[in-house]
Amino acid sequence: MRLNLMASNKQFDPYVAEFHNSIKLCIAAVVFSIIISFIIPFVAGYELSSWHHSSIKQMLESFAIMGVIFIVLPLFANKGTYLFKQLRFTIPLILTVLSATFSQYIFILGSIPLFALIYIHFQFSLADFGFRTKNWKKEALAILAVATISLLPILLMKLGIENIWFNKFSTASGRILGNSTALIKSFFFFGFLMERLLRNYNKYISILLIAAMFSIYEVCTTAFWIEDYSLIFIIPIVLLLAVIYTWTRSVVVIWLGIGAGRLIPRLLN
Repeated sequence: MRLNLMASNKQFDPYVAEFHNSIKLCIAAVVFSIIISFIIPFVAGYELSSWHHSSIKQMLESFAIMGVIFIVLPLFANKGTYLFKQLRFTIPLILTVLSATFSQYIFILGSIPLFALIYIHFQFSLADFGFRTKNWKKEALAILAVATISLLPILLMKLGIENIWFNKFSTASGRILGNSTALIKSFFFFGFLMERLLRNYNKYISILLIAAMFSIYEVCTTAFWIEDYSLIFIIPIVLLLAVIYTWTRSVVVIWLGIGAGRLIPRLLN
């Protein structure tokens, strides 16, 4: 009887259930990316390069993946349905999805998800998504590390180091840390997905798994095939970010590092 009771408790462990949901959402992101990136243009007769740069494709990807799968559904899985009935939760969430969808047209909209999620955190707590700070010295070093990765292409360019591998690294770094989706991707892959991996596996397995999941998602986008970047550089960058998240357990650190990497070059110019 005791063994059965223990098995029953394990079966209904909320952490395990949420971990399973996070894996399902990652699979959903890959499937929807394949549909949007490859199946729709194939059926509609688009050439892949023109489809990659089309506003329709970017809006579909931003709404379905960045907005719904990467933000709304993780919050739904963690918070349940009752919060979605509260306007102070749903309004900033709707603004987040809309801003993610239309940020390609109005650049400033790309910052709205950041402020909306911070607002939601102070209202309802997103500590389960890595919204936490514990050791400012450790976190300052982590922010510096993330900013350095982002700034490395600029530093190499200043030193006159430019070749095909530099271009691939620069594109990969920009893809992961420099574009308007970087904050949303880090929220999903680190704050949501890796946080749940760390609850179910040791840190080494979690780091390898998140690097594999992130890389699989990237391969299933048109950007991987159209733009000039490679898994040779994607995987090390994601591994380093995963190590930083494991060390700090804070997605805020990654966000601040990304922000510093964008702000410093503008201040120096």
